Amino acid sequence: MAAGRERQPVTVCPYPRGDLRRSAWVRGYAKARTTIRRSHSALGCVAMSEDPDGGSGRPSSSLSHASDDSARAHPPKWAWWVVGIAIPLLGILVTLLSSGSETPSSSAAKPSPGSTAKAETTAAPSADGQSNGRPPVRSGPVELSIAGTTGGGYIDLDAIPPLAAISAEPKGTDVHISMTTGAPDISMDGGAQTLAALPATEPEPSEKACAERIKQNGTYLSQMSRGARFCVQTTEGRTAYIKVVAAPEGGGTVRLKAKVWELPE
Repeated sequence: MAAGRERQPVTVCPYPRGDLRRSAWVRGYAKARTTIRRSHSALGCVAMSEDPDGGSGRPSSSLSHASDDSARAHPPKWAWWVVGIAIPLLGILVTLLSSGSETPSSSAAKPSPGSTAKAETTAAPSADGQSNGRPPVRSGPVELSIAGTTGGGYIDLDAIPPLAAISAEPKGTDVHISMTTGAPDISMDGGAQTLAALPATEPEPSEKACAERIKQNGTYLSQMSRGARFCVQTTEGRTAYIKVVAAPEGGGTVRLKAKVWELPE
């Protein structure tokens, strides 16, 4: 309708109250006002179209439907409150689920942006628990025995494996074992001060600890008994550790366990 599209007041309606054409004209006018603002204006127009004599008029059914459609197009305010609360709660739940799925190992394995991962390296221990900065084990532990009926014997610790001889002194003899009527003795070849007894309460020494003990308490002769332990330095300069397994008095078989380290670099 031209009057509605041109936003003319409803009072321009050419038909009097009670005329059926007036109702049709008002419905066409309302349809022409398509926006919410125009719908409200149409309601005002209908109010103005009431009888000047004071009769109460009612808006047409077309305007009532337009008002209902406008109300349905805009949800109530409480719906926006529900949406405003639900969205943050959903975000918190997603964050908790995603953070719980990450394991400490996966987090630690990811370097931070721009950083370079560096592997920490330490010296690998050798077979006797020492770092690579110390000499490795050359041989042993190996068990050596010398029969008591021979009166003694010789031990070459530089041989691989260490060698015990009773009939003749080997070329590389390091240690002499002497057996008489009492406890057997251990002595170093040529009287070298490279034999050191270890206290029974100390743990098994490292190559470094043995070398320090020889340097501080070196001697050339000591008596042997079961459980006694010694650090010695061979004729070729290696460090060795000897533990007495058996040392019977009066000529029984002497049994030893020996471990020899390589020369220091």
